[in-house]
Amino acid sequence: MSNIVNFTEYSNDFYWDFKLHFPIPTLNYILNRTGEDLLAKFETETEANGVVLKVSRTAKNYLFNSRTDMLKWEYAIARDIDMIYEVLEYLLSFIDFSIIMGRYDDLFMSIEKGKIFNSLQMAKENMKANRTATFYIPNDEIRVGYWCLRV
Repeated sequence: MSNIVNFTEYSNDFYWDFKLHFPIPTLNYILNRTGEDLLAKFETETEANGVVLKVSRTAKNYLFNSRTDMLKWEYAIARDIDMIYEVLEYLLSFIDFSIIMGRYDDLFMSIEKGKIFNSLQMAKENMKANRTATFYIPNDEIRVGYWCLRV
């Protein structure tokens, strides 16, 4: 078993959401990777972070829609900093589409209707390209091990 990533070392780029079991990009990371200042689009930092979390939750749900190996992916992502950054780039596709391009409502309506835009479908395929979640995870270690790193 590999070690859990020390999330606090990368806190300028993301935080680990302990309810979602997924990395969430910081506003600073989004600014550095896209050139877009989300603080300018929202009235408060709390509101901007809330929208990023909502979009990230939607992106995660889309990524694992109809899959049975989500827990294995969560386990692997929490232990691989390179994979975390792949996830962050995947999330940027959703953030770009829904927040930066202003198509937030389109994102949710399209997923609800079972249709998704090509750019987001490509981001999903790129995220999972040549990867399978075939790691062995002891049942008592699912979503365990990073709780002690909470700040």
